[in-house]
Amino acid sequence: MDVEYDFRPAFTLMTANLGPGESLKVEPGAMVAQSRGVDMKTGMGSGGGIGGFLKSVVKSAVGGESFFVNTYTAGGSGGWVSLAPSAPGDIMEFHLAPGEEFFM
Repeated sequence: MDVEYDFRPAFTLMTANLGPGESLKVEPGAMVAQSRGVDMKTGMGSGGGIGGFLKSVVKSAVGGESFFVNTYTAGGSGGWVSLAPSAPGDIMEFHLAPGEEFFM
């Protein structure tokens, strides 16, 4: 995944260029635009099942986090998704090792 940033630092727009089959999990309302061939699915932020449901309810009620999460997945030709924060501000990049996940 290649990431580009525009309009820094106050009104940052991040564009994630996804390779074929790559996915990106995003809080609802952050997506500004996307290319054709990118599929979006909405699910619970903490996974499925009753345990995931209860975790999502607690996070939503206590931490102010969204109950849902959107997952954007590129098709066979790849694609891009542009994201922006809900309030003016910058976007920071975190480098993760293979298999690591980070959701904010």
